[in-house]
Amino acid sequence: MNGSGDAREFGWLVARFVESTAGVSDALVLSADGLPMAVSPGLAPDLADRLAAVAAGLVGLANGAAVPFRAGRVTQVVVELENAFIFVTGVSEGSSLAVLAKADCDPGLVAYEMGALVHRAASMLTPALRTELHTSLSR
Repeated sequence: MNGSGDAREFGWLVARFVESTAGVSDALVLSADGLPMAVSPGLAPDLADRLAAVAAGLVGLANGAAVPFRAGRVTQVVVELENAFIFVTGVSEGSSLAVLAKADCDPGLVAYEMGALVHRAASMLTPALRTELHTSLSR
């Protein structure tokens, strides 16, 4: 990832999360409008767009359930598929972290590591960095 030091560090955090978390295949941070802002290496652009759109849809569906049932804010969405898991959790200001993990992963470990990443990343994700990340992936 080119750009400022903050943009490179943010991209590095996402890449490091994938490398160091057992069972995780891919990860990305998406904006509130469902566009990828930081994508792990190896995730093809078309698949990153697809995962971001799916994650945004999942968050929207979960919010649609939370509001009428007065269930509070959505903290995490987990979808278990036959051969994988999709995890989505909020980062800040409507952005989310979406993770694709193998079916044999430890979901508790993945969720824990996602929380640790979100804790580090949330303070970095300023409006200026959001704009820079979005612009750099749009090229």
